Amino acid sequence: KSFVFSIENANAEINLDAHVVMQVFENLVANAARYATHQVNARYVIRGDSMHITVTDDGPGFSEEALDKAALPFYRGDMWDATEHRGLGLYVCKVLSEIHDGSLQVENGPHGGGCVTVSFGL
Repeated sequence: KSFVFSIENANAEINLDAHVVMQVFENLVANAARYATHQVNARYVIRGDSMHITVTDDGPGFSEEALDKAALPFYRGDMWDATEHRGLGLYVCKVLSEIHDGSLQVENGPHGGGCVTVSFGL
């Protein structure tokens, strides 16, 4: 699988906990890699008083149920191998983003695949 990374406004100075941002980033990429067919894309955007991380994949996308429940604790959708997936990742990302005046959005891309965007207030 290939990984494509981009950043908008890379020279902006931000004040965030790097460990929190990396924990969220790693989780989003790991989730996307689990479902991707060939490619995972990650994009950082820094604008005004917020930073957004959007991770997309070219996999099957989220089911209707997952669109509503993906960020709930212990939700695993069709993945029931407890050694691989505990169902806490997107929930943790949601909580960490909200603690930092942000949010988490789960959707499907316009051409399929999953798309998760996390924002942090700066």
